[in-house]
Amino acid sequence: MRVDRVIQKMESAPESAGVYIFKSGNEILYIGKARSLRKRLSYYVRVWNVGKASEKAYKIVEQADDLDYIVVNSEDEALILEANMIFQHKPRYNVSLKDSRFYPFIVVTEEMYPRVLITREHTIPGQYFGPYTDIGFVKDLLELVGKIFKVRQCSRSMKKVTRPCFEYHLKRCSAPCARLVDQKSYAEQVQNLVSFLKGEVEQIRTELIKMMENQSRALAFESAAKTRDVIAELDKLFPPKCVMLKEKKDVDAICYAGEFVLVLRVIKGILVSKLAFEATNDVILDEILEELYERRRYPQPEVVLVKEKEEVNSTVVPVRTPKNDEEGELLKLCELNLREEIKSKLLTVETLQTVRKTLGLTKLPHIVEGIDIAHTAGQDTVGAVVSFVDGKPQKNKYRIYKLSALKGDDFAAIREVMIRRYRKHPLPDLIFIDGGEPQIRVALESLRSLGLFADLVGIAKEEEVVVTLKKRLHLSPDHPVLRFLVQIRDEAHRFANTRHRRIKAKEDMVSLLDRIEGIGPKRKRMLLRHFGGITGLMKASEEEIAKLLRNSVLARRVKEIIGGEDR
Repeated sequence: MRVDRVIQKMESAPESAGVYIFKSGNEILYIGKARSLRKRLSYYVRVWNVGKASEKAYKIVEQADDLDYIVVNSEDEALILEANMIFQHKPRYNVSLKDSRFYPFIVVTEEMYPRVLITREHTIPGQYFGPYTDIGFVKDLLELVGKIFKVRQCSRSMKKVTRPCFEYHLKRCSAPCARLVDQKSYAEQVQNLVSFLKGEVEQIRTELIKMMENQSRALAFESAAKTRDVIAELDKLFPPKCVMLKEKKDVDAICYAGEFVLVLRVIKGILVSKLAFEATNDVILDEILEELYERRRYPQPEVVLVKEKEEVNSTVVPVRTPKNDEEGELLKLCELNLREEIKSKLLTVETLQTVRKTLGLTKLPHIVEGIDIAHTAGQDTVGAVVSFVDGKPQKNKYRIYKLSALKGDDFAAIREVMIRRYRKHPLPDLIFIDGGEPQIRVALESLRSLGLFADLVGIAKEEEVVVTLKKRLHLSPDHPVLRFLVQIRDEAHRFANTRHRRIKAKEDMVSLLDRIEGIGPKRKRMLLRHFGGITGLMKASEEEIAKLLRNSVLARRVKEIIGGEDR
């Protein structure tokens, strides 16, 4: 019997680290790694002997007619080999968790003068914190980090001494590039930052309050006011009452059902993010732990909470069920969020199927991009591209294209955006164009010029008629397909107009510099280059401008005309 031969091989496997491969004929069913091949494979023997305790493991043994393994020197080598083999062979029973969105991390780099950065991949050597659900929260956090710890966020080379940049003058960096801070002091700043990102929020708040009180006693009221503002920003990001667990520890609560996985991350007792994943097939806890903490190298918590204790072979993190009411409530919250995630996903799939059927699309529109053009009386034309994945906006993929030379020609603008966008970027499943048949035809011609094809749809503005390459549809205002398209149109319109107004305002402000007596082309270039554009110039103080121009009267004139902050 073929199963007997497979079990015999499992029972005679070596104690060494390695990768094991279940096969059925020429097909690879499953690839796994183990610190000890014999101990790991004994799990499959027990599953086969006791029946379907783990349906997936049972199926693997039942369908396998052969077992092979590759011995390596360490568990780390086994992990790398397993990942490479899974990528190459894509076995039927290996799980691949897909992020429902790309989660951001914060990384403190490993350099002589470390940087703190936002990243979405583990490609930079350093300490990683996260992942976080909200990119807005992460950006606000880094803004606060600059004010408190003054660790650099730039990509400047530290090999030679240079002049400090604008961040130093804004008091958001201690300027190691100019060696205005010694290496030991900078290392202390970085260590304090790392402690903060690990969750030592209360300690930082206490130190800031103490600093503010000392400043007040020394009658340095302006400095005290600035410190007070920083404390307010800290409390906005980390409200004192947002603690999930009284015990200040790092906990991940994991819930899963079928192909869906949800993780709640608690750092030092504070709930910081909700991470949702969809797998390629049904998951078990072992696979989730390996995927998150070994392959993806997510920061490891002190404990992982699960509803029911399973036999886990991974030794990466301790796993247990809740031991008190607080942990039980955390897990209930996790299950509630998992149910909502599943409900939302199923509703999304149903909506996308309706969109495909109603519009007669060639594929399910998982990825949709919307294009809109904005200008003022033909001036300052811009083209905007917004991106939606499964009906949800992906703002990190939004793009703006400056088209000032086109002077308000909407058709030429659509053609230009289509060519510039899809000459370099992959086609989405569906492209939405703000307009009717003429705009759709221009978009189609643009794609053909690139040798490409994609489904196209638009809404004719006069009658809210949905237009495709083949038909016109009069849908009721509450029709799910019209609601779906209107959401994309409104977001593209909002993004295009917002960016258009911002660009126009900046260009108007730049043109104001030409009207200031004493500011010629050379000084204008110097101001914009030094302060990083008109926004930086508006934030600069009169003293900073005077120092650059070496003329206090002219600096006062610039501030009077440009306005902005005057610190």
